[in-house]
Amino acid sequence: MKTDGILTFTAKNKKGITTELQQLLEQRLAANEDLLFLDFATLAGGLFPRSALLALTSHRLLLIAFNFFSLDEIVSVPWWEIKHFYLLPPKKVNWFAPSARFAELCYVSGGQEKTITFAVGRSGQAERTHALVKNLSLRFAAAETQIFVVADTLIYYTQGQVRHIRLHHWISNAILDELHQSIYVLLSNEAVVQNRLYNLVSLDYHGEIKWRGELPTGKGVPDSFVRVEFSEGEIIGYTWSGFLCKLASASGRIIELQRAVGSRHSRGDLEAYSADGRQKATLILAGEDRLGNRLYRLFIESSHFFKERLFGAQAHWSPDGRYLAVQEFFFSHLHGIQSVGVVLFDLETNREALVEKSVSRSFAPQGWKSAETLLYGPGKGKNAQEISVQRVFWLPLRNVGLEVSR
Repeated sequence: MKTDGILTFTAKNKKGITTELQQLLEQRLAANEDLLFLDFATLAGGLFPRSALLALTSHRLLLIAFNFFSLDEIVSVPWWEIKHFYLLPPKKVNWFAPSARFAELCYVSGGQEKTITFAVGRSGQAERTHALVKNLSLRFAAAETQIFVVADTLIYYTQGQVRHIRLHHWISNAILDELHQSIYVLLSNEAVVQNRLYNLVSLDYHGEIKWRGELPTGKGVPDSFVRVEFSEGEIIGYTWSGFLCKLASASGRIIELQRAVGSRHSRGDLEAYSADGRQKATLILAGEDRLGNRLYRLFIESSHFFKERLFGAQAHWSPDGRYLAVQEFFFSHLHGIQSVGVVLFDLETNREALVEKSVSRSFAPQGWKSAETLLYGPGKGKNAQEISVQRVFWLPLRNVGLEVSR
């Protein structure tokens, strides 16, 4: 969709928009005006539809007729003068082309309300027009600022002043959060099979990026958000990897995590609750090694997500819910599981301790003898060892939190 920094639905080819045509258009722009989107358009009205150019800039929408070596403006309307876009029912432009989809643009010019009907593409491609109208219909009023979504850009209009920020990916959704004076933007994930894209972005009313939403998968795993909802002050994101994430509005970090209904591996996830039911740890199935050992990521609800480490299927809370004992696999992609450890987490002080390591795959925590005495070892019963939490070597938590570059 991108060509030389300008978004378009038209590929660069002999029949596409030529460089000369683009340069003619850019000569008409003001010094501080950026060309954001450029494509062919079809205008309705009259006996036959007319061809035109559709240009979206940081200041206005332009529909232009092109005649050999000149361009004639049909419509030039600033974003803040546009009243609405309507997507009209499909219609036939001619018998040899598929049904076209037109949009009605309603705007104010010279104090009068006017309309014009157009479609994206030479023959009015339905899906392109639908995508554009959905994008341009995202507009908000916040305090003294009007915010407009145009292609990959947020445009801020305040008391006659215009500024904009380009996010370099098509904006598929945007949600206003007046309480936190933020706008949550979901960017298109067109290349998600090849790339890891942090595509849920929070910006303030001045266009400054506050955070990019944390993804539930480990570094290097292709993933992105495919849908976002905002309800009763909560941000809910659905990811390509099949997770439903509740995100903190102040930081974009995951505070609750579960598999989306019908997603893969959901039946393989394990949950462990503290005795009083207040604490919950989820072992999220990440896959298996070549010997069939199941590998898990650890998520401790509302506080910690260890998505860069691999764990086994054993997790036990202390009776008072302060400590969590888990089986951790020390794993390399070349050699697989090299050793197994019993690890303790102290959630009150944000510390962890490695109790002991072993080469046995069955080496794991077995439960608690008391609130501060852990039972562990290879297998259950007579082989169990015990250790007090006062006798382990505590260190700050490692590999926790947001791994995002802005």
